[in-house]
Amino acid sequence: QRQMCIRDRSTGADHTVMPMRRVLLLLLLPLAWCNFVGDAADQELVERFNSWIDSNGGDFWSKIRVGVIPGFRLGAVAKTTIQEDDVYLEVPWRRVTSEDPIRQSEVGDAFLGMRSRHGLDVGDSLLLYLLHERFSSGSFWGPYIDILPRAYEIPFYWTQGDLEELEGTGMPEAVSIYLETHRHSFERFSRIVTSEPTLERVAQVWDWDLFMWASSVLDSRTIWINGRKRCFLPMLDMVNNQNHISRVHHTSLDEADQVTQTKAIWKFEAGEQLFENYGSENSHNLLYHGFVLEQNSYDSAKFGLGASSDEPTQALLNALGVPKEHTIRAQQKFGPPVSLMADARIRALEPDQIQSGLRGELRRNYGAKISGPNEQRAVQILSERCEHYRTKQYLSLIHI
Repeated sequence: QRQMCIRDRSTGADHTVMPMRRVLLLLLLPLAWCNFVGDAADQELVERFNSWIDSNGGDFWSKIRVGVIPGFRLGAVAKTTIQEDDVYLEVPWRRVTSEDPIRQSEVGDAFLGMRSRHGLDVGDSLLLYLLHERFSSGSFWGPYIDILPRAYEIPFYWTQGDLEELEGTGMPEAVSIYLETHRHSFERFSRIVTSEPTLERVAQVWDWDLFMWASSVLDSRTIWINGRKRCFLPMLDMVNNQNHISRVHHTSLDEADQVTQTKAIWKFEAGEQLFENYGSENSHNLLYHGFVLEQNSYDSAKFGLGASSDEPTQALLNALGVPKEHTIRAQQKFGPPVSLMADARIRALEPDQIQSGLRGELRRNYGAKISGPNEQRAVQILSERCEHYRTKQYLSLIHI
């Protein structure tokens, strides 16, 4: 998956590296977020959600509320001034959708049984519980589920023609792998849903589209707390993404008080939209959330030199275990990655040096400069490959 230059949903700025058709395709992304699970106007659903949060103690444990924000569908707005490093969200664990509250719910015993019979992991349990609550009349989680997107416009739902516009970015391949994996998962979940009485209402509407919707909600809205507890954390998942050069979002669980704690990484005034830095690559942001950041300090690009047309050179690359692609990070310091430079230096060896390497007669540290002429040829190889990517319009390599 390679970095793509498209419009940032917060600034509206865009790049011109891509063909116009591809840019227009990606600029349509925010339009798909103007729909909700709940059958009501967006403002009514938001007010209902905020009232639900407040009635469950949100006046005390939340310094943010949800608001309708153009270009973002929804977002989190500061109720009061929030200083950097202030705890702005302190959700009681019983108000978090995780395995613990599921066990304590009215269907806790039923889900424990399903877990035992079908070997469910935490993600499986959360997906099935989400579906159970969506189709349960009077569900406690109804106000939260109602403001979730009814449909997603992310690459997993794009047509093959749309994906072909992103050829060379790694996105079509990532989508193909995801869908193949989920087709197998759909068959497994179909057997579970149609055999469990607790999921009878889900079974009545069960199909591929519903399964993909639940998977997308799970992928885009659950977080891991303390590295071992996966959960839906209502309110926190309404916070939008913004780049921070050195800090990322972090939520922890205070085991003693049984509350989650999330600290602000910026200062926000009352009425301002509050952001977090997801700390994720743009390929991940686009795949699972439907946006990219124009500036992303945690982004990276995959860069490969391709197979060598010289058979002995390729044989040496294989023998030395040189990777086919190298990761270049947005915050890359001190030049290209060591593995990429080693790759180029091997390709820049003289024919007799290649043969010596194949025979094991000469061992070199390709992670360091070998000689002046070799280094010049290696840099030239990198330069030519950068030009190849640039002319193919796969990605912007200006930062490289």
